[in-house]
Amino acid sequence: MQVYPLPYPRRVLFTEFPVHDTVPVLSLAGARGETVMGVVALRLEHPVQRTEGVVADITDLDCLDHLKVQIAMPVPVRFPTPDQALPGGKFEPTDRECDYPCCLPDPLMPGQLTENLAPRATYSLWVTVKISRTATAGDFKGVLSIKVGKMRTTTPVTLRVWDFDLPEQPTLSSVNWLYTNQIAAHDGLRHLSEPWWAAMEEIARNMGEHHHDSVYTAALTPPNAPPAHEQAQLVRISHDADDRYRFDFRHLDRWVDLFRRHGVNKLHLSHLASPWGALQSNGVWIDGKYFPPEPIESSRFQDLLRFWLPSLQSWADNRKLTGRVYQYLSEEPTAHSYQDYAKLLEWMRTLAPRLIWTDTITEPGYAAMLDVPVPRIDILEAVRSKVSGPFWTYCADQPTGRYTNRFIDTPLSVLRLGYWQCFTQGATGILHGGYNCWHDPYSETRSDPFSQTHDGTSPAGDGFIVYPRMDGQFIADDPLLRDSVRHEMMRQGLQDHALFTLLAERAEESPDAQALLDRLHGEIAGSLKSEFRDGGQMEAFRREVGDLLSQKR
Repeated sequence: MQVYPLPYPRRVLFTEFPVHDTVPVLSLAGARGETVMGVVALRLEHPVQRTEGVVADITDLDCLDHLKVQIAMPVPVRFPTPDQALPGGKFEPTDRECDYPCCLPDPLMPGQLTENLAPRATYSLWVTVKISRTATAGDFKGVLSIKVGKMRTTTPVTLRVWDFDLPEQPTLSSVNWLYTNQIAAHDGLRHLSEPWWAAMEEIARNMGEHHHDSVYTAALTPPNAPPAHEQAQLVRISHDADDRYRFDFRHLDRWVDLFRRHGVNKLHLSHLASPWGALQSNGVWIDGKYFPPEPIESSRFQDLLRFWLPSLQSWADNRKLTGRVYQYLSEEPTAHSYQDYAKLLEWMRTLAPRLIWTDTITEPGYAAMLDVPVPRIDILEAVRSKVSGPFWTYCADQPTGRYTNRFIDTPLSVLRLGYWQCFTQGATGILHGGYNCWHDPYSETRSDPFSQTHDGTSPAGDGFIVYPRMDGQFIADDPLLRDSVRHEMMRQGLQDHALFTLLAERAEESPDAQALLDRLHGEIAGSLKSEFRDGGQMEAFRREVGDLLSQKR
């Protein structure tokens, strides 16, 4: 067994031998309260049975609150993420990690393995540590000990603790849409049962640990829930003899309390209408009966909203959630729906003016009517000029080309760059529609994203950044979710944003800080198609920022 520390976190291919760009020491650096990660490539000449597992520890570093070592396992990528179509029949190349078909490391496995390790293959260990908020600043040395099966080895580790604290609250809001029906279907859980709530607790913990401050919440039945799943709707509705609707918020209250415990304190309420223009309502459960989607102008649906939206706003005010409840109307409304959408939104806003009305948009014209527009990244610059208040951005199966995204074959440095661009563009949040969309959201079929990473025509991994338990290979401490190397890099991007926020504050009094800030806004991330995509250069810049912030004023 041979180990090769890497200078920055990146994917290591199975076939990568010799391992390029290795360094003698695994070097980590971060602020107090920051979760930092490093990667060690591992070359095995003999097979390792899953029952033997991987055990690792770091000694001589007492300033760590948390240590996790996981092994990145490959999943198939059968088709390449497409290039971006341009006018005139031309195409803009998309950054991709490998040729096709291929296998790329993405899910992170616990030390107690769920499958065997192959001989004459190169794996990667992802070492994640959280620096204590009581740590003393300075440079420290430790040792990473690794045991794989009967083989043992060590490699030196250095840790630089910067002399400042990472902000406790994220400086960039983040949400990845959660599909509770897919959790229930995959693990055989009954909605709202105690095992289901325990699963939600694990999800909330995972989101909080990765600095996501917002959660997609099915107050009413979301558009992605099959009719059989009544309990996907957290608020129970009754219709009385006086033709009034009444609402039971107890499950939603429990949901809020659960996610708040883990720092996830903003609610993104599921869409009230169908995507691409609000032509239909979503299905809804009333008095235990399912009412399927119907035209948006139907009297029953509009009567329901006349009671629902004021009640929802009163509930949010009483829970002191004013300014933290985002209400979606219709995903990606089209240019043909502009007038009808505007009229519907204006009416709904009169019923609940203190909710934050928001939507993902691909047409810039919708930005001015929303409280917080969420333009796709390829129209972000066009929207910035149309709004004076806060705005988010998002990516999905599009765009590709030179825009940043988070597919499995997207280089991790490109994924990270997207968070830097959020900072330079002034976006206040970043959204993606897939936290755990492992299969067609309208299907109840249980899926296996470990072997099927594509969903229809979408690029590999578009629908998810976490994995479920592995079918047929359960272990004693098997978690509900497995993280991915992409999810780890998303956390790093959110923490980078916090560092840059501190840098901007320091730049008001420091020419050196201003010079770094100018580089960030210029050559590094000033363009949404920036060429600054080298992971080593990005990590070097991050450390330059951290070292400067660590200096006394």
